Amino acid sequence: MDYSQLQPENIISENQYEISQDFINKYTESVKDDSVYNNLVPPMAISALSIRGVLNDLNIPGGTVHLNQEFDYFSAIHKNEIINCKATIISNNVRAGWRFLVIKLETSTKQQPIIMTGKSTIMIPVENEND
Repeated sequence: MDYSQLQPENIISENQYEISQDFINKYTESVKDDSVYNNLVPPMAISALSIRGVLNDLNIPGGTVHLNQEFDYFSAIHKNEIINCKATIISNNVRAGWRFLVIKLETSTKQQPIIMTGKSTIMIPVENEND
């Protein structure tokens, strides 16, 4: 992917996920979260899916550094709901051999227009000076 072509407001990722009990179990086990969520989805699991979609869709190379992330949650969701994750470019700059991508994240369901919003900053090594 030619990261230099990414412009502010470009949609870079759109994915849909059904949040199954199996996914919730794997997520809580991997982060060692023993909280009881009953029928609800852990909020950070929603964020993890949103970020995963971006990283996969951008085909992020090795050596990438995830610098920062901010999330705001507006509504809980229940297991087996389908979430829609969308990511757009906020800014794309090169400094000192690194490309800094700031990405806006938005998650919704059919019933809830906004579940989560967020911002993530990743730093990708520049492969050549013209990138």
